[in-house]
Amino acid sequence: MNRYIKEANVDLCFDPFAGMPIPEEERGLEPWELTPRQRQRRKDVVLEALVKLLEPSGRISNPRKCLIDLRNRENKATTALGLGIAVPHVRTQQAKDFVLGVAIAPEPGLWFDAVDEEPVRIFFPMVAPSYNDKFYRKIEKGIAVALLREQEDFEEDGFKARLLAAETAGEVIRLVSETVDT
Repeated sequence: MNRYIKEANVDLCFDPFAGMPIPEEERGLEPWELTPRQRQRRKDVVLEALVKLLEPSGRISNPRKCLIDLRNRENKATTALGLGIAVPHVRTQQAKDFVLGVAIAPEPGLWFDAVDEEPVRIFFPMVAPSYNDKFYRKIEKGIAVALLREQEDFEEDGFKARLLAAETAGEVIRLVSETVDT
């Protein structure tokens, strides 16, 4: 797994809106009070920041086109699974090889159109070449299984809790490598 995720692909304080002015008409509004266009704009900002997080891997040939592919994938169905987790992913010709990132947003999290309508704290962005379906699916499933197992067992010190408590990118990579069986 260490081959596919590097420290530069981990952000422990993911805030894509830092330094961005909030439009006057959106100040003080909850996500559900925004128009669909305003919500989409916010989601696009998050997706753009996630692509930028993956860029240092050198495995994305055209980040702009990769972002378009990721947006198109996200428009089909949300990748925010609920329980504060999102796995934005796409198979694209813009990926030279599989790459995975981890972004942890500060509390309360970010709106990302989650199925449970809760904010997302942990993002696992992934891109892979169109032909790399088997490995891509294996990682996607591994992350989902690890998180579902935690929910079934009501683990307070499970994968999600340990990710949120991680203090270094190296610790996050170790946790992902240990938990997601490759």
